[in-house]
Amino acid sequence: MLAVLVIGLVGTVHAQAPAALVQVDAVRTEPLAQTVPIIGRLVARQAGTIATPINGPVAALRVEVGDRIETGQIVALLDTAMLTVQRDLTQARIAESQAALKTREAELALAQQDVKRLARLKDSAATTRAAYDDALQADVIAQARVAEAQASVATARANLRLVQINLDDAEIRAPYGGVVVQRLTEAGSYVKIGDDIVRVVADQSLEVEADVPF
Repeated sequence: MLAVLVIGLVGTVHAQAPAALVQVDAVRTEPLAQTVPIIGRLVARQAGTIATPINGPVAALRVEVGDRIETGQIVALLDTAMLTVQRDLTQARIAESQAALKTREAELALAQQDVKRLARLKDSAATTRAAYDDALQADVIAQARVAEAQASVATARANLRLVQINLDDAEIRAPYGGVVVQRLTEAGSYVKIGDDIVRVVADQSLEVEADVPF
């Protein structure tokens, strides 16, 4: 009986277990969605100060802090008394230069008539070669005086355009719309080119800025 039991145990130890069944799923690619908290801020695309393009005393500020302004709206006015006088003086110089130009043109016409008259007589006994040469020289001088008078007219007109530009710039306008957040000068102050008048923030065109981790 003992030998039979031992043989049975040995046979049991060496018996093979049945194979296990294994199933494999197909590989799938799916996006990974993950929520990360980010702190951001709203930033205006346009913000800054409006400066004066010319020198002059401030006559009036047309806006207050908190006012909403549109593109091209007048925010301040500079005193234009001196500029108005300069414009009137320049206009008078234009009239004077134009009158001088007419005189020079008349002198040139007379000189050219003398040249033509002496050109017909230069080979006769009625005139001399020297007289004809003098007429030619007078014609050249008259032409130079006309050119000088024309330049004076052009200069006076250019000065008038400059004065008019300054008069237009005395109305300081907003380059873009937004909200006035600060007044940087007051009526009665004297400002120079580039001095700040008001600070404006364009609150209708905002961007979101945030530090996003990668």
